[in-house]
Amino acid sequence: MMEDHNKAEDDVTREEEGRKRMEGHIEAIIDRLRCFTITIEEFSVDSQYLVFDNLNKLIQEYEGLENIRHLYDVPVPNQIFDYIDQGKNPDLFIKAALEGCLKANERTKGKIQALELFKDELSALLQEEFPAEFEEYKQKSSSTVQM
Repeated sequence: MMEDHNKAEDDVTREEEGRKRMEGHIEAIIDRLRCFTITIEEFSVDSQYLVFDNLNKLIQEYEGLENIRHLYDVPVPNQIFDYIDQGKNPDLFIKAALEGCLKANERTKGKIQALELFKDELSALLQEEFPAEFEEYKQKSSSTVQM
């Protein structure tokens, strides 16, 4: 049992380290892209070596990211890539997904309330029409709950 707990802690630690390394590479790629953009915007024939140098460094960063991708495996919904392809912020996908979850949660709460009201109404009608049978039902259901 203790070995399972230690293995789980090791897995969490390894995943956390992988996440931090992944974040570092992604931040380096973003910084490299920023430098690359500046170099391209101010391009001249004399700065051609800078373009190639920045491109090579960007490729190295992507290779580094590729080499550590197994350390932090996170499934990403394909819809996020669709948002990015449409030029939208991926945070908007998350926001829309959360809003959808909230709406579904509200609908579910409404259904639960409706079922509770139906149960109460049905119980009241059954108790009124069949008092002996309803009392027997209540006794059996309360003894079942106690088990």
